[in-house]
Amino acid sequence: MITLPLAIELEVAGLKHKPEDGDLYWIEEAGTICIVNSGIVPEDGDYWLPSLDQLLAEIESRGWNWWISGWEDGPPDICPSRYYCHISKDSASWSVYGGTTSEDAAAKALLEILKEGVKQ
Repeated sequence: MITLPLAIELEVAGLKHKPEDGDLYWIEEAGTICIVNSGIVPEDGDYWLPSLDQLLAEIESRGWNWWISGWEDGPPDICPSRYYCHISKDSASWSVYGGTTSEDAAAKALLEILKEGVKQ
């Protein structure tokens, strides 16, 4: 699951999502994470917490190729980001974004795409 600050940044950068059953949202009024279903409907001020599959689908929908890599056993002083999302438009040059989870790495890549595009 991505962090709440990344979820907020993605929304501010323009990521739109129509809630579907099973989606995770930070529900501000309750101060907790909830699963969207017929009884729970997100409102303004609530934040979508997209899954890795949803993040990667958003990257693909904007015309980018991706792959995820990780180094789970790497020493933290050498490798503070344990997971990486590699993105490319042409598969010749890649931009890389790191995170402590694969979801955070993909969210950072998508955020860069949404904010200003990635220079290749």
